[in-house]
Amino acid sequence: MCHPAVMLGLSAVGAFMQYQQGKAEGEAIKMEAQNNQRISEFNAQQKDVAATQSIRKGAQDASVVRENVRRSNATARARLSSAGLDADVGTPASLIDQNVQTGEVNAMTVMRDAELEAMGFKNAAIGDRFQGEVGVQNARYSAKVAKQKGLLNAAGTLVTGVGNYGTSQGWFKGAQ
Repeated sequence: MCHPAVMLGLSAVGAFMQYQQGKAEGEAIKMEAQNNQRISEFNAQQKDVAATQSIRKGAQDASVVRENVRRSNATARARLSSAGLDADVGTPASLIDQNVQTGEVNAMTVMRDAELEAMGFKNAAIGDRFQGEVGVQNARYSAKVAKQKGLLNAAGTLVTGVGNYGTSQGWFKGAQ
């Protein structure tokens, strides 16, 4: 059988190791959550960029729609003039005005669609950021639990070691 002092020393070392293990596990949990939060933030930033690009593309597409309407109207005016008709009165003027209105509605629809797409990206970015923060909060709790578990395991090891030492010293002979 081991010398009682060695037994107590081994128990103390074992308890210290269990405490350190719980502490290290807690730190690892927190570091992983912080890394995941950085990834979530990066993903959110990418979605913010995509939202901005969506708005820009929508504006460009709306400009293209408006330009196509202007060209179409210019072509119609030229053809009407070459046929000897006045494009500013009567049915030709009504058709050109209707074409302008339809073109503007189409341009506004393109912009609205781009804004809706951008809103989807922004909402996804908010979700990513929230997920990262929740992960950090959960990790803080899990780290605290891991540290407490290490402390309790250490205390159990010390109590067991003291109990074994006491048994070896005959402290418990009268309790039998």
